[in-house]
Amino acid sequence: MGIYRRDLVVLNLNDSELLERLRRSIHCERMVQSQFLAYLAEVETRRLYAVEGYSSLFRFVVEALGYSESSALKRIQIARKARSLPILYRFIEEGRISLTALSKLCPYLNNTNVDGLLLEVEGKSVSEVEYVIAKH
Repeated sequence: MGIYRRDLVVLNLNDSELLERLRRSIHCERMVQSQFLAYLAEVETRRLYAVEGYSSLFRFVVEALGYSESSALKRIQIARKARSLPILYRFIEEGRISLTALSKLCPYLNNTNVDGLLLEVEGKSVSEVEYVIAKH
């Protein structure tokens, strides 16, 4: 609970401690995102959303997990693609591509072009990724 208490944790940190904790939290956030996508893919594989009473994975992610519809769609799309292209997990975890940029790229990724396209879009903004997609 203490980590969420702004007044007890954040305000007591000096500037360098705050920046160091912020930088460390980025790695944790990316790791959790990658794990979440792997779990989501497995929930779909096992059809656990149906066991939980939902008609689709989308309904489960929106209603049970509380994601917005657009966030749910992005995550489901990426989770599905990462099942067949597990390198996507590593790119997310390492912060080499954002979820939004990856969701734009997913429809174009396959086993033959994934390595080249990922390297081409690594570290690029969403609009830069859209340009790469249009170029191809």
